[in-house]
Amino acid sequence: MDGTIGQLEELPEVPIKKSLKAFYFDFLRDLKDYLPEFVKESVVELCISELPIKGEVKLFDGFTQGKVIIKNQGNVSCYITTAGRGGFRLDPNEKEEFFVNTPVIATTLSGSTILGFIKS
Repeated sequence: MDGTIGQLEELPEVPIKKSLKAFYFDFLRDLKDYLPEFVKESVVELCISELPIKGEVKLFDGFTQGKVIIKNQGNVSCYITTAGRGGFRLDPNEKEEFFVNTPVIATTLSGSTILGFIKS
């Protein structure tokens, strides 16, 4: 195709009506096989992790900018602060989304908890 931007891939032919069900089953089977591979390759863009917190722990060292969602997955409340300039309490099963632009410190006063992170 001359004069177009990029090259379109050939689309598969749409099967006749009675084999359409088989076509969809094949598509879903392939999706099931390739979805874990896609998630592994795209983990750089979306990082999901979990970190146990006991006492005071510095978070996001080297990760200076970007949005993050933190969820307290444990049974103990913790406190999140950005370099001592204010913060908030994160109760069990509570989540908070914020923009990271300074070091973040997570603290538990007694016991330990687990924080889940989604960085994007």
